[in-house]
Amino acid sequence: MRPAPSRGSPESPLLRSIVVMRDSKQRMSSSATSPWTRPLIGCFYAVLAVMLTAATPATSQEVGAASKVVNKVLGKSLGYEIRTDQKINFREEINTLAKSGSTVSFKDGTALSIGEDSQMTIDEFVYDPASGSAKGAMRVVKGVLRFASGASKTKAVSIETQTATIGIRGTILDVAVDRQRTAVFVHVGQVTVQAVGNSLQLGAGQFALIEASGVPAIVPVPLWFIERTRGMASMLGLPEKPTAEIGRAHV
Repeated sequence: MRPAPSRGSPESPLLRSIVVMRDSKQRMSSSATSPWTRPLIGCFYAVLAVMLTAATPATSQEVGAASKVVNKVLGKSLGYEIRTDQKINFREEINTLAKSGSTVSFKDGTALSIGEDSQMTIDEFVYDPASGSAKGAMRVVKGVLRFASGASKTKAVSIETQTATIGIRGTILDVAVDRQRTAVFVHVGQVTVQAVGNSLQLGAGQFALIEASGVPAIVPVPLWFIERTRGMASMLGLPEKPTAEIGRAHV
């Protein structure tokens, strides 16, 4: 896999713009003896300044930090490795490899634990300490995770998968996702699961399975789900059966 070019690499748009500006300056300086050409040179450099500004990446909005990392966890487009205590930014893509995982701690104390072989993106997570409100959105392509709400008084967080959208308002739940199905188990609180124009409320102790071509249905917890979530909990040091007190402690 070819790493993304840095700002100082020969392939960087920023460096290419600088090289163009340098070479153009040398050519134009040799012919810029006429007063008629000086205004044109000024316009040329103004345009290049705009190009340089556009080529410089904007500072990403920080949403939390990787409070725990086990083995190999990769960031956006597999371009770099995420390490413990590293800041997690808006629109961060997180990829965990085999026998790898991570827990992301958000600013309100919400904890997102991600098991092995997972791929997801944190589209948004905004916490307002003044009002005590938090809102967020995440997309999961595949994998297993646990979401434990933090201390914010008002929460509006959604998890989107290939087959469902899960609305969260203060809870602890486990989710397992692949391209054909989404599985949800609620430990604490309630969630709303929406799929194919149907909505289902899930309470503590309930499990729902959403197939690609079906509607949300409450069914017994299958063995494969228990094994996947238990493996995640063991690897990341999470309780197998979290309680409301654990949720308030942001585990």
